[in-house]
Amino acid sequence: MPVSSRVDRSSRRARVRVVPCGGGRARTPGLALAAMLGLGGVVPVAAADEVARTPLGPVLLDAGDTALRDDLAWLVDRGRLPDLTLGTWPMPASTVEKALARLELATDAPLAAADADALARVRIALARQRSPVVVGIGINTARRPAIDAESPVRSRAEPELTLQSGDAGWALRLSARGAIDPIDRRESSELTIDGSFAAVEVGPVVAALAAVDRWWGPSPAASPVLGNVAQPVPGLLLRRAGESAPTWAPMAWVGPWTWELSAGRPYEAVPDGSNTLGLRLAARPLKGLELGISRYVYWGGAGRPNSPGSLLRALTGRSNIDDPTSQGPDPSNEIAGFDLRYAFALPSATLVGWAHGVGEDEAGGLPSKYFGTVGLQVGHVMGGQRLQWSLEGTDTRLRGGFGLNYSSDGPAYRHGAFASGHYQRGLPLGSPMGGGGQGASVALDWIRLDDPDALRAQLRIWNAQLARDGAEAINAAHPVPGHWRGAQLRLQGERPSLRWRGDLVWQREQGREDLRSWGVVLRLEWRLGEPR
Repeated sequence: MPVSSRVDRSSRRARVRVVPCGGGRARTPGLALAAMLGLGGVVPVAAADEVARTPLGPVLLDAGDTALRDDLAWLVDRGRLPDLTLGTWPMPASTVEKALARLELATDAPLAAADADALARVRIALARQRSPVVVGIGINTARRPAIDAESPVRSRAEPELTLQSGDAGWALRLSARGAIDPIDRRESSELTIDGSFAAVEVGPVVAALAAVDRWWGPSPAASPVLGNVAQPVPGLLLRRAGESAPTWAPMAWVGPWTWELSAGRPYEAVPDGSNTLGLRLAARPLKGLELGISRYVYWGGAGRPNSPGSLLRALTGRSNIDDPTSQGPDPSNEIAGFDLRYAFALPSATLVGWAHGVGEDEAGGLPSKYFGTVGLQVGHVMGGQRLQWSLEGTDTRLRGGFGLNYSSDGPAYRHGAFASGHYQRGLPLGSPMGGGGQGASVALDWIRLDDPDALRAQLRIWNAQLARDGAEAINAAHPVPGHWRGAQLRLQGERPSLRWRGDLVWQREQGREDLRSWGVVLRLEWRLGEPR
């Protein structure tokens, strides 16, 4: 049943016309979902009271909100939001709001049931950011690290209190989160500010001081550069506020694009005081195609070169020192590479493929000794539900060839001078496996359309070989060689003041008999106060 949008240009508020196919009573997909949170009249294209609200501006949308990411991906792949890139998170709310505004101004935008439902869920995710107070609790009974992009629970228990405010030009989120019996190498429980940020939008740039989860790349399950298994690295984050195509004619072919720059300092890094620098570009030069370029650099610290010259050499790729006795010490440790995502839309289905390759060495000014992730996904509508079938493979052995090459140049994420590697407190900042592993996963996502409880479920099954080149003492998540297999069933939903998620997880890891096979991960969030 298609739904079309008509815009009253005097009020600039979108209206929705429902057109039933084949007779019968007209029904608006997403209506119950939007009405649940008081989003106004006939939605999902736009709710009158939402349009009237002050824009959210530079609020940083959580990298671990996989439901929002899936809904945005569905709309982008279906051509409803063609001006968004999908591989750089967190994403400013203003970026999504600008894309939605362009959709609202379309004079005729027919929406199929699944598209309308996804759009309603995106609106609800944005409305969630308006709650001034959020109280939450996370529980991880087996103390096992995350295995996908969903917001993780990194301790046995995590009580949380969040205060947030802002307007079109600024946003503030203060989050106090307890880490009770953490799963990383912290020796005791502590209070963290994970999830906090202070952001401003100045012209075309969003600038934020933030301690938030990051995610780079097209994969929904494993990012070889920046994922969310480890505690976030606090620091400065700069990003393009909008993603429209260049207006200069010679560069118009780039299409919608964005950039991100970051600088941070990891906790308990070795050497002490090491800094991180992140650089990413992403663009959509062709319909359905998204390309990305990433660099993540470790530089400085105790006993290391800290001069502006060494920083310049690191940024210009001149950091691969062959003879330290004559050339001086290697000024940096880098991970850099390329990714692509291509989506092809059919009348009632979407085919998506992605690949993300990164190198830990440099040859001729380009990354070398590659490792990474490849995957495929089919999304389609059947009855009153949206289904997404995914297959993904990840290899974190240098030149491992996704299991086709039986020899490699060792595990990724190690470095001789930066001894803590691409880990923070022992948990990987990239792929959940850490370095030296090869594995694959299959997943089925189920989203019920027009559901007042916003229900969605996922079943994920995985199989991997860990630390194939020998024990990885640096990796607190998976330190010993062995076979790792498991399954996870997730169910999540939302009511006007409560958002909930529950994961039932079974895992077996060879050589880790001390770990529980069964565990439950829960996260509950209550929104309090009048939305701003």
